[in-house]
Amino acid sequence: MSEQTEHIRIAHLIVRRIADGSRMSEKEKQEFEDWLSFSEANRSLWLQLSGGKTYADFDEVCRLTDGEEHWKYLEAAVRSRLRKKLMLYWCSRAAAVILLFTFGYYYFFSVPVGKTEVTEPILPAIRQAVLVLNDGRQIPLIRQDTLVNTEVLDIEITSGQARYCPDRQQTGDTTPVFNTIIVPRGGIYSLILSDGSTVFLNSESELTYPVKFCGNRREVELKGEALFEVAHKPEQPFVVTSGVLETKVLGTVFNVMAYQDESEIQTTLITGEVEVAVRDTKWRDVLHSGGQACWRPRTGEWEIRQVDIRLKSLWKDGIIVLNDNSLEEVMRMLSRWYDVEYIFDTMLEGTHTFTGRINRNTDLESVLKKLTLLGGPDFRVEGRVIHISDRKK
Repeated sequence: MSEQTEHIRIAHLIVRRIADGSRMSEKEKQEFEDWLSFSEANRSLWLQLSGGKTYADFDEVCRLTDGEEHWKYLEAAVRSRLRKKLMLYWCSRAAAVILLFTFGYYYFFSVPVGKTEVTEPILPAIRQAVLVLNDGRQIPLIRQDTLVNTEVLDIEITSGQARYCPDRQQTGDTTPVFNTIIVPRGGIYSLILSDGSTVFLNSESELTYPVKFCGNRREVELKGEALFEVAHKPEQPFVVTSGVLETKVLGTVFNVMAYQDESEIQTTLITGEVEVAVRDTKWRDVLHSGGQACWRPRTGEWEIRQVDIRLKSLWKDGIIVLNDNSLEEVMRMLSRWYDVEYIFDTMLEGTHTFTGRINRNTDLESVLKKLTLLGGPDFRVEGRVIHISDRKK
């Protein structure tokens, strides 16, 4: 395929994606994903052309951020009119997209433009991870479809997810074989374990687990943050260890946050029932839906509280929910998600806390602007470093 023909093909895919991504074939979707993940420049261009949104994206964000009744009202009142307006808008824009790509893509990315520097937006996390097998092999997981053969179980890798295939043969071998999946800063990934349990891993997280669960319990070790949807097996409890915190379940959905740079380790129960304990201490409690156990290693404090479970799991869908969070807490979240550093250029007057929701699937600058509007300080981005200072009066 010639370079010009390839550009026209990509332009066609972009128009298809913007107009109605649900009508794309699986082959077209994969082509688009491959192009999008090929470079930061491609992702930046897509963000500029589409604003990061399609009708389907709008539909999903509304479902995530509005209550059920509110959504039903919106759906009945504006869905038909909105769809017509959006389709007219995107169809009129499609011709411009094709012209831009056919005649401008090669020049924009290939022809030197002197010393002019173009600052590209810092984009959110992508689906990427590294799978470390027990024999030391490291397999990059970045939007690729493949089948990894191991002595124990085959691993099916698709876009954004690794899945352990059902056991090929029943053996009496009870020696556990461990794998580790590492999600870097600026990444997110999901994993289906051999028992059918699903794990959604947040940025800068690591999970070590047996390829096959042997014995009378299923045990994994987590660093960072993950949402677990555990397959129901009462005869074989599922246990997550995060430092000294241990969460034991039979079959349920829960979230564990155990970052080393955070002041507390949290287990939040979405559905079901879990037992949470701190090893070598008296602290042990049973959580019910909406319960959150917090352990503060530095002070030895233990707290059980109720939280809104509808909000706690939204991070995997790209929604940051802030509830009186400090500036430092917010910056730690952003640094993991966007793979950036941050420094305080000046001592800030007073304290800054934030309450609200942020769509972290947008570029970093848009998120920082929203934080400033919510009463935050000034932010200035240089390279991959965020500079923080008091707002100019």
